[in-house]
Amino acid sequence: MINVLMLTGPLFMLQVYDRVLASGSVPTLVAIGGLAVVLYGFYGVLEGVRGRILLRLGLQVDALLSEDVYRWSNSLPVRLGRKGASLSPIRDLDTIRQFLAGAGPAAFFDLPWLPLYLGIVFMFHPLLGLVGLGGAVVIFILILLNEFMSRAPVAESNREAASRSSNVDIGQRNSEAIAAMGMQPALSSNWTARNADYLATLLRSTDRSGLFGTIIKTVRFILQSAILGVGAWLAIQQEITPGVMIAASIMTSRALAPIEQAVAQWRGFVGFRQSLKRLREGLAVAQKDDEQKLDLPLPEKQLDLEAVFCGPYGEATPFVQGVTLDLEAGDGLGIIGPSGSASRRLPGLWLVLWIP
Repeated sequence: MINVLMLTGPLFMLQVYDRVLASGSVPTLVAIGGLAVVLYGFYGVLEGVRGRILLRLGLQVDALLSEDVYRWSNSLPVRLGRKGASLSPIRDLDTIRQFLAGAGPAAFFDLPWLPLYLGIVFMFHPLLGLVGLGGAVVIFILILLNEFMSRAPVAESNREAASRSSNVDIGQRNSEAIAAMGMQPALSSNWTARNADYLATLLRSTDRSGLFGTIIKTVRFILQSAILGVGAWLAIQQEITPGVMIAASIMTSRALAPIEQAVAQWRGFVGFRQSLKRLREGLAVAQKDDEQKLDLPLPEKQLDLEAVFCGPYGEATPFVQGVTLDLEAGDGLGIIGPSGSASRRLPGLWLVLWIP
Protein backbone atom coordinates (compact mmCIF):
# COMPACT_ATOMS: atom_id res chain seq x y z
CA MET A 1 0.00 0.00 0.00
CA ILE A 2 2.86 2.38 0.74
CA ASN A 3 4.31 1.92 -2.73
CA VAL A 4 0.90 2.21 -4.39
CA LEU A 5 0.26 5.46 -2.50
CA MET A 6 3.61 6.78 -3.74
CA LEU A 7 1.95 7.05 -7.15
CA THR A 8 -0.04 9.99 -5.77
CA GLY A 9 2.66 12.56 -6.59
CA PRO A 10 3.19 11.79 -10.30
CA LEU A 11 -0.52 11.24 -10.95
CA PHE A 12 -1.36 14.55 -9.24
CA MET A 13 1.19 16.35 -11.42
CA LEU A 14 -0.22 14.64 -14.50
CA GLN A 15 -3.74 15.85 -13.70
CA VAL A 16 -2.57 19.39 -12.88
CA TYR A 17 -0.67 19.82 -16.16
CA ASP A 18 -3.15 18.07 -18.47
CA ARG A 19 -6.50 18.91 -16.87
CA VAL A 20 -6.29 21.89 -14.54
CA LEU A 21 -3.97 24.09 -16.61
CA ALA A 22 -5.70 23.14 -19.85
CA SER A 23 -9.22 23.84 -18.52
CA GLY A 24 -8.44 26.56 -16.00
CA SER A 25 -10.88 24.91 -13.60
CA VAL A 26 -10.28 25.87 -9.96
CA PRO A 27 -12.87 23.36 -8.60
CA THR A 28 -10.99 20.56 -10.37
CA LEU A 29 -7.75 21.72 -8.76
CA VAL A 30 -9.39 21.83 -5.33
CA ALA A 31 -10.89 18.36 -5.80
CA ILE A 32 -7.73 16.60 -6.90
CA GLY A 33 -5.69 18.57 -4.36
CA GLY A 34 -7.95 17.41 -1.54
CA LEU A 35 -7.75 13.83 -2.78
CA ALA A 36 -3.94 14.05 -2.88
CA VAL A 37 -3.86 15.33 0.71
CA VAL A 38 -6.03 12.42 1.89
CA LEU A 39 -3.86 9.88 0.07
CA TYR A 40 -0.66 11.40 1.47
CA GLY A 41 -2.25 11.24 4.92
CA PHE A 42 -2.80 7.49 4.50
CA TYR A 43 0.78 7.18 3.27
CA GLY A 44 2.11 8.92 6.38
CA VAL A 45 0.09 6.66 8.68
CA LEU A 46 1.24 3.48 6.94
CA GLU A 47 4.87 4.64 6.84
CA GLY A 48 4.73 5.31 10.57
CA VAL A 49 3.13 1.93 11.25
CA ARG A 50 5.80 0.17 9.17
CA GLY A 51 8.55 1.87 11.14
CA ARG A 52 6.96 0.84 14.43
CA ILE A 53 6.53 -2.74 13.21
CA LEU A 54 10.17 -2.98 12.15
CA LEU A 55 11.30 -1.59 15.50
CA ARG A 56 9.23 -4.16 17.39
CA LEU A 57 10.46 -6.91 15.09
CA GLY A 58 14.06 -6.07 15.96
CA LEU A 59 13.24 -6.00 19.67
CA GLN A 60 11.41 -9.32 19.42
CA VAL A 61 14.38 -10.99 17.74
CA ASP A 62 16.63 -9.65 20.50
CA ALA A 63 14.26 -10.92 23.21
CA LEU A 64 14.04 -14.40 21.66
CA LEU A 65 17.79 -14.86 21.19
CA SER A 66 19.32 -12.86 24.04
CA GLU A 67 19.42 -15.70 26.60
CA ASP A 68 21.05 -18.20 24.23
CA VAL A 69 23.44 -15.57 22.91
CA TYR A 70 24.41 -14.51 26.45
CA ARG A 71 25.08 -18.13 27.42
CA TRP A 72 27.17 -18.63 24.28
CA SER A 73 29.08 -15.41 24.99
CA ASN A 74 29.97 -16.51 28.51
CA SER A 75 31.21 -19.90 27.28
CA LEU A 76 33.50 -18.50 24.55
CA PRO A 77 36.70 -18.44 26.69
CA VAL A 78 36.15 -22.10 27.62
CA ARG A 79 35.19 -23.26 24.14
CA LEU A 80 37.57 -21.26 21.95
CA GLY A 81 40.31 -19.98 24.24
CA ARG A 82 42.19 -17.04 22.79
CA LYS A 83 40.40 -17.45 19.45
CA GLY A 84 37.19 -16.36 21.13
CA ALA A 85 38.63 -13.06 22.34
CA SER A 86 37.69 -11.25 19.11
CA LEU A 87 34.13 -12.61 19.07
CA SER A 88 31.26 -10.75 20.66
CA PRO A 89 27.88 -12.47 20.17
CA ILE A 90 26.09 -9.72 22.10
CA ARG A 91 27.45 -7.10 19.71
CA ASP A 92 26.38 -9.29 16.76
CA LEU A 93 22.86 -9.47 18.18
CA ASP A 94 22.86 -5.68 18.59
CA THR A 95 23.87 -5.32 14.93
CA ILE A 96 21.02 -7.57 13.83
CA ARG A 97 18.48 -5.71 15.96
CA GLN A 98 19.63 -2.28 14.77
CA PHE A 99 19.46 -3.30 11.11
CA LEU A 100 16.00 -4.82 11.44
CA ALA A 101 14.72 -1.75 13.28
CA GLY A 102 16.28 0.74 10.84
CA ALA A 103 15.62 1.88 7.29
CA GLY A 104 17.45 -1.01 5.64
CA PRO A 105 14.58 -3.54 5.45
CA ALA A 106 12.17 -0.88 4.18
CA ALA A 107 14.53 -0.07 1.30
CA PHE A 108 14.80 -3.72 0.33
CA PHE A 109 11.02 -4.17 0.61
CA ASP A 110 10.54 -1.30 -1.85
CA LEU A 111 12.96 -2.67 -4.47
CA PRO A 112 10.54 -5.25 -5.99
CA TRP A 113 8.18 -2.40 -6.94
CA LEU A 114 10.66 -1.01 -9.46
CA PRO A 115 9.15 -3.05 -12.38
CA LEU A 116 5.69 -1.62 -11.61
CA TYR A 117 6.92 1.98 -11.81
CA LEU A 118 8.91 1.30 -14.98
CA GLY A 119 5.89 -0.50 -16.44
CA ILE A 120 3.78 2.65 -15.92
CA VAL A 121 6.50 4.72 -17.61
CA PHE A 122 6.39 2.27 -20.56
CA MET A 123 2.64 2.86 -20.71
CA PHE A 124 3.29 6.61 -21.00
CA HIS A 125 5.60 5.99 -23.96
CA PRO A 126 7.90 3.05 -24.91
CA LEU A 127 10.88 5.34 -25.48
CA LEU A 128 10.56 6.80 -21.96
CA GLY A 129 10.36 3.26 -20.59
CA LEU A 130 13.51 2.21 -22.45
CA VAL A 131 15.44 5.18 -21.04
CA GLY A 132 14.29 4.31 -17.52
CA LEU A 133 15.08 0.62 -18.00
CA GLY A 134 18.57 1.44 -19.30
CA GLY A 135 19.27 3.57 -16.23
CA ALA A 136 17.99 0.82 -13.92
CA VAL A 137 20.29 -1.75 -15.58
CA VAL A 138 23.30 0.55 -15.12
CA ILE A 139 22.43 1.07 -11.45
CA PHE A 140 21.99 -2.66 -10.85
CA ILE A 141 25.43 -3.31 -12.35
CA LEU A 142 26.87 -0.71 -9.99
CA ILE A 143 25.15 -2.42 -7.05
CA LEU A 144 26.72 -5.77 -8.00
CA LEU A 145 30.13 -4.11 -8.25
CA ASN A 146 29.54 -2.49 -4.87
CA GLU A 147 28.74 -5.87 -3.32
CA PHE A 148 31.78 -7.52 -4.91
CA MET A 149 34.27 -4.76 -4.08
CA SER A 150 32.97 -3.70 -0.67
CA ARG A 151 32.44 -7.10 0.96
CA ALA A 152 36.06 -7.74 1.96
CA PRO A 153 36.82 -4.19 3.25
CA VAL A 154 33.61 -4.11 5.31
CA ALA A 155 34.33 -7.56 6.79
CA GLU A 156 37.89 -6.51 7.68
CA SER A 157 36.61 -3.30 9.25
CA ASN A 158 34.10 -5.22 11.36
CA ARG A 159 36.81 -7.63 12.54
CA GLU A 160 39.08 -4.76 13.52
CA ALA A 161 36.21 -3.07 15.36
CA ALA A 162 35.51 -6.28 17.31
CA SER A 163 39.19 -6.70 18.20
CA ARG A 164 39.38 -3.04 19.21
CA SER A 165 36.39 -3.37 21.51
CA SER A 166 37.82 -6.58 22.99
CA ASN A 167 41.08 -4.81 23.85
CA VAL A 168 39.14 -2.11 25.68
CA ASP A 169 37.22 -4.71 27.72
CA ILE A 170 40.42 -6.59 28.62
CA GLY A 171 42.12 -3.39 29.72
CA GLN A 172 39.21 -2.41 31.96
CA ARG A 173 38.99 -5.87 33.55
CA ASN A 174 42.70 -5.88 34.36
CA SER A 175 43.17 -2.22 35.19
CA GLU A 176 44.63 -2.89 38.67
CA ALA A 177 47.24 -5.31 37.35
CA ILE A 178 48.12 -2.92 34.51
CA ALA A 179 48.65 -0.04 36.94
CA ALA A 180 50.61 -2.15 39.43
CA MET A 181 52.95 -3.60 36.78
CA GLY A 182 53.48 -0.30 34.94
CA MET A 183 52.12 -1.69 31.67
CA GLN A 184 50.05 1.34 30.67
CA PRO A 185 52.64 2.97 28.33
CA ALA A 186 53.19 -0.26 26.40
CA LEU A 187 49.48 -0.97 26.18
CA SER A 188 48.80 2.59 25.05
CA SER A 189 51.34 2.23 22.25
CA ASN A 190 49.80 -1.06 21.22
CA TRP A 191 46.33 0.52 21.31
CA THR A 192 47.47 3.40 19.11
CA ALA A 193 48.82 0.97 16.51
CA ARG A 194 45.70 -1.20 16.58
CA ASN A 195 43.44 1.85 16.41
CA ALA A 196 45.37 3.15 13.39
CA ASP A 197 44.78 -0.20 11.64
CA TYR A 198 41.08 0.01 12.47
CA LEU A 199 40.78 3.58 11.18
CA ALA A 200 42.59 2.59 7.98
CA THR A 201 40.21 -0.32 7.31
CA LEU A 202 37.22 1.86 8.21
CA LEU A 203 38.42 4.50 5.77
CA ARG A 204 38.81 1.94 2.97
CA SER A 205 35.38 0.38 3.49
CA THR A 206 33.60 3.71 3.87
CA ASP A 207 35.34 5.23 0.84
CA ARG A 208 34.43 2.20 -1.27
CA SER A 209 30.76 2.26 -0.26
CA GLY A 210 30.60 6.05 -0.49
CA LEU A 211 32.09 5.99 -4.00
CA PHE A 212 29.40 3.70 -5.35
CA GLY A 213 26.70 5.60 -3.48
CA THR A 214 27.83 8.85 -5.11
CA ILE A 215 28.02 7.28 -8.57
CA ILE A 216 24.53 5.79 -8.24
CA LYS A 217 23.08 9.09 -7.04
CA THR A 218 24.72 10.89 -9.97
CA VAL A 219 23.38 8.32 -12.45
CA ARG A 220 19.89 8.75 -10.98
CA PHE A 221 20.04 12.53 -11.42
CA ILE A 222 21.28 12.13 -15.00
CA LEU A 223 18.52 9.63 -15.70
CA GLN A 224 15.85 11.94 -14.30
CA SER A 225 17.07 14.77 -16.53
CA ALA A 226 17.27 12.37 -19.50
CA ILE A 227 13.63 11.42 -18.96
CA LEU A 228 12.73 15.13 -18.92
CA GLY A 229 14.77 15.75 -22.09
CA VAL A 230 13.31 12.81 -23.99
CA GLY A 231 9.85 13.69 -22.70
CA ALA A 232 10.24 17.29 -23.89
CA TRP A 233 11.27 16.05 -27.34
CA LEU A 234 8.25 13.72 -27.46
CA ALA A 235 5.99 16.58 -26.32
CA ILE A 236 7.37 18.75 -29.13
CA GLN A 237 6.55 15.90 -31.53
CA GLN A 238 3.06 15.90 -29.92
CA GLU A 239 3.38 12.22 -28.96
CA ILE A 240 2.87 12.92 -25.24
CA THR A 241 1.57 15.79 -23.13
CA PRO A 242 3.68 17.96 -20.79
CA GLY A 243 1.92 16.30 -17.84
CA VAL A 244 3.11 12.89 -18.99
CA MET A 245 6.65 14.27 -19.27
CA ILE A 246 6.62 15.51 -15.63
CA ALA A 247 4.87 12.38 -14.33
CA ALA A 248 7.35 10.07 -16.07
CA SER A 249 10.29 11.97 -14.56
CA ILE A 250 8.84 11.74 -11.04
CA MET A 251 7.89 8.08 -11.55
CA THR A 252 11.39 7.13 -12.70
CA SER A 253 12.97 8.97 -9.77
CA ARG A 254 10.65 7.16 -7.37
CA ALA A 255 11.42 3.80 -9.00
CA LEU A 256 15.15 4.24 -8.46
CA ALA A 257 14.98 5.87 -5.01
CA PRO A 258 14.89 2.49 -3.13
CA ILE A 259 18.07 1.47 -4.95
CA GLU A 260 19.87 4.54 -3.68
CA GLN A 261 18.55 3.92 -0.16
CA ALA A 262 19.65 0.29 -0.33
CA VAL A 263 23.18 1.34 -1.31
CA ALA A 264 23.24 3.83 1.57
CA GLN A 265 22.31 0.96 3.91
CA TRP A 266 24.72 -1.52 2.28
CA ARG A 267 27.37 -1.35 4.99
CA GLY A 268 24.75 -2.12 7.63
CA PHE A 269 23.37 -4.91 5.43
CA VAL A 270 26.79 -6.54 5.08
CA GLY A 271 27.36 -6.26 8.84
CA PHE A 272 23.90 -7.78 9.41
CA ARG A 273 24.70 -10.77 7.20
CA GLN A 274 28.08 -11.37 8.84
CA SER A 275 26.64 -11.09 12.35
CA LEU A 276 23.78 -13.40 11.46
CA LYS A 277 26.21 -15.98 10.06
CA ARG A 278 28.41 -15.89 13.18
CA LEU A 279 25.41 -16.23 15.49
CA ARG A 280 23.99 -19.14 13.50
CA GLU A 281 27.29 -21.00 13.58
CA GLY A 282 27.92 -20.25 17.27
CA LEU A 283 24.44 -21.21 18.45
CA ALA A 284 24.56 -24.40 16.35
CA VAL A 285 27.84 -25.39 18.05
CA ALA A 286 26.41 -24.57 21.47
CA GLN A 287 23.29 -26.62 20.82
CA LYS A 288 25.36 -29.55 19.53
CA ASP A 289 27.57 -29.46 22.63
CA ASP A 290 24.51 -29.35 24.90
CA GLU A 291 23.07 -32.39 23.15
CA GLN A 292 26.35 -34.30 23.56
CA LYS A 293 26.61 -33.77 27.30
CA LEU A 294 26.95 -36.99 29.27
CA ASP A 295 25.54 -37.03 32.77
CA LEU A 296 27.85 -38.86 35.18
CA PRO A 297 27.08 -39.72 38.78
CA LEU A 298 29.10 -37.86 41.41
CA PRO A 299 31.83 -40.01 42.98
CA GLU A 300 30.90 -41.35 46.39
CA LYS A 301 33.77 -43.59 47.52
CA GLN A 302 36.40 -43.59 44.78
CA LEU A 303 37.51 -41.48 41.81
CA ASP A 304 39.79 -42.95 39.12
CA LEU A 305 41.24 -40.91 36.26
CA GLU A 306 43.44 -42.34 33.53
CA ALA A 307 45.36 -40.45 30.83
CA VAL A 308 43.23 -37.30 31.12
CA PHE A 309 43.86 -34.45 28.68
CA CYS A 310 41.95 -31.18 28.83
CA GLY A 311 42.12 -27.57 27.77
CA PRO A 312 39.95 -24.86 26.20
CA TYR A 313 38.57 -25.44 22.71
CA GLY A 314 40.68 -23.91 20.00
CA GLU A 315 44.04 -24.38 21.77
CA ALA A 316 46.56 -26.57 19.96
CA THR A 317 48.19 -27.88 23.18
CA PRO A 318 46.12 -29.18 26.13
CA PHE A 319 46.84 -27.46 29.43
CA VAL A 320 46.54 -30.74 31.34
CA GLN A 321 48.19 -33.77 29.77
CA GLY A 322 48.34 -37.43 30.72
CA VAL A 323 46.91 -37.14 34.22
CA THR A 324 46.29 -40.48 35.99
CA LEU A 325 45.19 -40.69 39.60
CA ASP A 326 43.20 -42.72 42.12
CA LEU A 327 41.41 -41.06 45.00
CA GLU A 328 39.66 -42.77 47.88
CA ALA A 329 37.10 -41.16 50.12
CA GLY A 330 38.85 -38.75 52.46
CA ASP A 331 41.87 -38.20 50.17
CA GLY A 332 42.76 -34.82 48.78
CA LEU A 333 44.77 -33.75 45.73
CA GLY A 334 45.97 -30.40 44.51
CA ILE A 335 46.96 -29.70 40.88
CA ILE A 336 49.02 -26.51 40.89
CA GLY A 337 49.49 -24.34 37.83
CA PRO A 338 50.62 -20.77 37.00
CA SER A 339 47.39 -18.93 37.71
CA GLY A 340 43.70 -19.29 38.56
CA SER A 341 41.92 -21.71 40.85
CA ALA A 342 38.58 -23.38 41.41
CA SER A 343 37.27 -25.73 44.06
CA ARG A 344 34.42 -28.19 44.06
CA ARG A 345 33.09 -30.33 46.88
CA LEU A 346 32.19 -33.91 46.02
CA PRO A 347 30.32 -36.29 48.38
CA GLY A 348 32.92 -38.12 50.46
CA LEU A 349 36.02 -36.24 49.28
CA TRP A 350 37.45 -32.82 48.47
CA LEU A 351 39.04 -31.92 45.14
CA VAL A 352 41.04 -28.72 44.84
CA LEU A 353 42.04 -27.84 41.24
CA TRP A 354 44.46 -25.09 40.26
CA ILE A 355 43.67 -24.42 36.61
CA PRO A 356 46.34 -22.85 34.45
